[in-house]
Amino acid sequence: MGFTEEQNKYYVKAGTRLIQQQILRLMKNIPIVELQKIDAENTDTMKTRKILQRNLTETEFIEYSVWAWMLMQIQKNNE
Repeated sequence: MGFTEEQNKYYVKAGTRLIQQQILRLMKNIPIVELQKIDAENTDTMKTRKILQRNLTETEFIEYSVWAWMLMQIQKNNE
């Protein structure tokens, strides 16, 4: 059973929004100074990873990684 094109757009939009909310929930634990570093160093994935690992628990970091991966998959599938 497939979705119509309109349903698919709705589910993608809703799913993307839910995932972004989960990522933001985790990011609230990170001090603003660290978030500014991530923003400034946006081009370097490894630096961003280190900042996130330093500021999130191991479980939060894994959860963040899963949500971020899911978001990338949705975005890639809708290009």
